[in-house]
Amino acid sequence: MDYYRLEYDLETHPSIKLLRLKHAPLIISFLHQQFKQTQRITIFQGELTEKLEDYLELLHETTPGLFPRPAQEYLDQWCNEHQFLRKYYIPESDEPVFELSPSAEKALGWLEELRHTDFVGTESRFRRIFDLLEEMATRGTEDVAARLAYLENQKAALEQEIETIRRTGVVERFSAQQIRERFFEANETFRRLLADFRQVEQNFREITRQVQQQQLQSDMRKGAVVEQVLEADEELRQSDQGRSFYAFWQFLTHAQRQEVLQSYLDIIYQLPEIEPLSDQHHSLRRLKRSLLVAGDKIIQSNQHLAEQLRRMLDEQYVAENRRVSELINGIKRLALTTVAEPPADRAFIELDDAPNLGLPLERPLWEPSSTPTFESRDLDLGAVDLSPADLSYLYSRAYVDETRLRRQIATLLLRQASVSLGRLTQDYPIQQGLPEVITYFMIAAGSDKHSIDEQTQEQVLLFNGSNGELAAGQVRQLTLPQIIFRR
Repeated sequence: MDYYRLEYDLETHPSIKLLRLKHAPLIISFLHQQFKQTQRITIFQGELTEKLEDYLELLHETTPGLFPRPAQEYLDQWCNEHQFLRKYYIPESDEPVFELSPSAEKALGWLEELRHTDFVGTESRFRRIFDLLEEMATRGTEDVAARLAYLENQKAALEQEIETIRRTGVVERFSAQQIRERFFEANETFRRLLADFRQVEQNFREITRQVQQQQLQSDMRKGAVVEQVLEADEELRQSDQGRSFYAFWQFLTHAQRQEVLQSYLDIIYQLPEIEPLSDQHHSLRRLKRSLLVAGDKIIQSNQHLAEQLRRMLDEQYVAENRRVSELINGIKRLALTTVAEPPADRAFIELDDAPNLGLPLERPLWEPSSTPTFESRDLDLGAVDLSPADLSYLYSRAYVDETRLRRQIATLLLRQASVSLGRLTQDYPIQQGLPEVITYFMIAAGSDKHSIDEQTQEQVLLFNGSNGELAAGQVRQLTLPQIIFRR
């Protein structure tokens, strides 16, 4: 909290400027009503303008002439001058949309906290702090004895609770106060999470803006631009915020977890302690949908970065081709001017090195690949032991769930256009050895979108536990043709 830094922030930060504006009650009440109460992320310009016109007309009934300017001018001022709103176009629409800026989200969130001070859930918040500290202490250490002691204590407590329920037939539940306290805390945490998404999305847009600025630098080589953009994108993904967001997204997009989450919400809103509060505090009912929409919007922003990079490279490629064409035409014009009077010196062109010629007839002819053949022989049963003990290895192999593998591929393709098998196994290590690798090959070969590049090779690691033949701590590396999965 430096004095000069605070002085600068209080004068320039958009969140503080919003609270200090003369028309702050109009701006805050209208934006909160349209975005927060309805839990909407984006609103089309026509709809938002119409809503503001109705709101201004309602205020004019009590205080005539209070806000004389047209609604569209207010929206443009809030967007361009004050940066409380962000205005942009979405695909397949000619009408712009508005969304709250991160600064407006912070200001609205602070005022919401200011108004909700009649009930402070000290018990639930302390338990939450205690649970977080316990989780860090037990799962942040590599002490085997400490982890086993913690798990044994949990096991003993669970067994004791199970035995008590079986003996008495009574389930100990939270009191009405404890249920309401945790319900309010869940609502507040959900509200803050949605507000934080705007800041995460802003970080992705900053990378896109850097791409545009670098594109305008004429002396910037294409390779340097690509390197900087990829490094910036990877840095964001590997940051604490990036890792946390993509871990959240992977957890949220899991179909089974979505079903469990929805079942929890259905049970909670049927509790007698919550039913009187459901009309006023109904945001958690749309928790799954709101998080999916907000998270998908961030994923789309990240994909826009890749699209921006591709468009930039295409434009530079066209410019380079145009430049090469101009040079060739210039050489032709010079050649035409010297046809009548060729230079006297025979060596009028000098090359630094011997030219590298590639003649078409030097290319080898195509040869068909060899087809494997199999010989048929009679089986000598006398030399083979077909006892059940010898065949147990065959029928004891684990079943490879192809649906699970396809779901893992789809999860990574949500945040990037393509992914290789090597990159996929970094997030989802091989669990069932070679059968799982072969299943990935079957998925790639069965779709036109995916491809198998036999000319390029990549390495896939098999750790202990992914193959029954691997000893503890052993790692096996497989060199395979590169598999590329695409959307």
